[in-house]
Amino acid sequence: MYDVIIVGAGPAGLTAALYLGRACRKVGIFDNDQPRNAASHGVHGFISRDGILPAELRAISRAQLATYPNVEVHAATVVAAARVDEGFEITLENGTRHRSRKLILATGLKDELSPVEGFSRFWSKGVFLCPYCDGWEVRGQPMVVHSRGEIAYKITRLLTSWTQNITLCSDGPAELDESQRKELALAGIQIIEEKLARLEGADSLERIIFADGTQLECKAIFTRSAQQQPGELAQQLGCKIDQDNFIPSNEAGATGIPGLYAVGDARTLAQQVVLAAAAGAGAATLINQELVTEMFKKLVEAV
Repeated sequence: MYDVIIVGAGPAGLTAALYLGRACRKVGIFDNDQPRNAASHGVHGFISRDGILPAELRAISRAQLATYPNVEVHAATVVAAARVDEGFEITLENGTRHRSRKLILATGLKDELSPVEGFSRFWSKGVFLCPYCDGWEVRGQPMVVHSRGEIAYKITRLLTSWTQNITLCSDGPAELDESQRKELALAGIQIIEEKLARLEGADSLERIIFADGTQLECKAIFTRSAQQQPGELAQQLGCKIDQDNFIPSNEAGATGIPGLYAVGDARTLAQQVVLAAAAGAGAATLINQELVTEMFKKLVEAV
């Protein structure tokens, strides 16, 4: 019986494990080693670790956790989760079951990239999600926003921090109102609504080819991909996934189901390594406070 089970060993899950381990809690982490940022060439914005390879960051984190005998890291896929009288029970792919008093879902998200030829090939080699994560490396160069509507307008404005050479390619109707179109035009930002045919380049992205045969030189595309939960653990536990495919929870990660927390990318659009780590720390401290309160109450009642 664990005090806390954590599903997912990304920045959020590993940080939560570290905090709980140092609070003398018995922790079990279960991870299937399919990190969302596996293709990334570096983690950025994480002080003291800027530019580190994601795999290296995970290795360092796990090595540090290994110094805590009360923290166990398991390479395993969790296929089911349920609430039980003692708290929670998870089931692994091999049928093994484990129980805990509290449960953290740090399972991240799955990106569904555009089916346009080249998006998958140039993923992290010119096709990106977050300018804070990857904008510096392509600063001052031609960039494209691949999105529609309000979010396209916001991302396009945001990119002016990194370059003045921006084109909004909406791959169909841009879904902007007249005031948004006017603002972008005044800022010198072109809007192309022609459908995309493919992306081209040698080792990295170089150009977009449109369905009408025209092309646009660019070094980076910032897109807003569809995102899905990687499994149904949250639903199995009674959570109703919201319209953006996030697990509803408060700022501390509490889901509304007693003892169940969601941290990191699984619950928020603010998807950066440093923010995920902070979320893991915040949830862990709150969980430990809950465990202390529960244990203290039993001690008092036993007198």
